[in-house]
Amino acid sequence: MLENSLALLAALLLDRILGDPLWLPHPVVGFGRLIRILEKKLRQPQTEPRRQLLGGVCLLLCLCAAALLPTLLLVQLTRGSLRFAVSVVIFWLCLSMETMKREALSVLDQVEHGTLAQARRQVGRIVGRDPESLDRPGIIRACIESVAESTSDGIIAPMFYGAIFGPAGAMVYKAVNTLDSMVGYRNDRYLYFGRASARADDVLNFLPSRITGLLGALLAPVAGGTIASALGVYFRDHSKHASPNSGHPEAAFAGALGIELAGPAAYEGKTEPKPYINRGGRPAQAADIRRSVRLMQALVLAFAAILVLAAWMGGLPWIH
Repeated sequence: MLENSLALLAALLLDRILGDPLWLPHPVVGFGRLIRILEKKLRQPQTEPRRQLLGGVCLLLCLCAAALLPTLLLVQLTRGSLRFAVSVVIFWLCLSMETMKREALSVLDQVEHGTLAQARRQVGRIVGRDPESLDRPGIIRACIESVAESTSDGIIAPMFYGAIFGPAGAMVYKAVNTLDSMVGYRNDRYLYFGRASARADDVLNFLPSRITGLLGALLAPVAGGTIASALGVYFRDHSKHASPNSGHPEAAFAGALGIELAGPAAYEGKTEPKPYINRGGRPAQAADIRRSVRLMQALVLAFAAILVLAAWMGGLPWIH
């Protein structure tokens, strides 16, 4: 675990320096293409729900195998410093802190200096809701919510599984998370076919989302908040979300920033009533986007330090 944790630290440094270079094939892109190919073969819209559920399970298993087996083979075929370097590169491909920072600050730039249409277009790159329905405050809230959720499922979760199970664990998590983002919807198309993917993603994000929430609240001073206030909002409002996991990072970030998040949102042309998180908090302002990015970075570094310390202490003879 110590080697994995140190490789994750190196991967974070690589992510800080290089981000996601366009010239390098990215596993998420590959997963997306494979999902589309498998969906055409496995999803049978006119069949009974049971067969659609079975097709969704087959899709989940095929994608996990496609993520697991090549990664395990690549790691097992290397030794020493080469294996460490391979692990660093794989972890780097599974992390997205610099990308999230860049996208969020691009939204901030458009909110402050661009038109409303430009800001909507930019925030549409990182949110699942309809950006055309968002006004300026709505764009800011949506951006901060995306930073909070991405901190959990885009960074903390792959680090968590990478530290425990190595590069293969991080890659399998990334595959499941990508699958959920593509088919894990409660609509007519994916209600049954995407259910296995959605449930698998919920299970895998159970612990990482709660780690993100607690750490985010404890690091509230980094974002200008107080620990007591952030913890209060977190414990009160983390369940005010349709997802069993997304409310944890969102509530922590809302409490740390002292702002109101969530509320009604439009998806595919339909407005869904959703409760507010930290109802009565001050309205989010453009500067809060930068503060949310700062909290994300502090949270990730703190978690990386915890992983290294836990792995190092676990290797000391007097611990056993």
